[in-house]
Amino acid sequence: FIHWGLSDHKTGAILLMLAACAEAGFSSAARGLAASIGGAKRLNALSTAASVPITIAFIILAAFFGTIFIHEEPPQLDIPVSEFSYFYGISATALVAIIFVADFYCSEFMVKKTGVHSV
Repeated sequence: FIHWGLSDHKTGAILLMLAACAEAGFSSAARGLAASIGGAKRLNALSTAASVPITIAFIILAAFFGTIFIHEEPPQLDIPVSEFSYFYGISATALVAIIFVADFYCSEFMVKKTGVHSV
């Protein structure tokens, strides 16, 4: 978007709207789909398992190119990739897993408290 003349904040607003529309579409389709595949937990597990390869592909591209965006100059990293520790990778992966689990249980809690159509 930036290369098409849009500013950073307009690009962020567009991406936020696209993400909100995708989440609303997924939530409306998920009600019927969850019943047919065996519940909300199974649907969330399959959805997360499907999003992992896409996210890993972006991570590999970002690591290979230094950034997701294409620049004229190579990126200037504060810490070279060879000096990253395994602890950093494991802790970052654990943090992402905790956030996925917390997001699911917070959503389920809100559905139980406010009803399915309110969330």
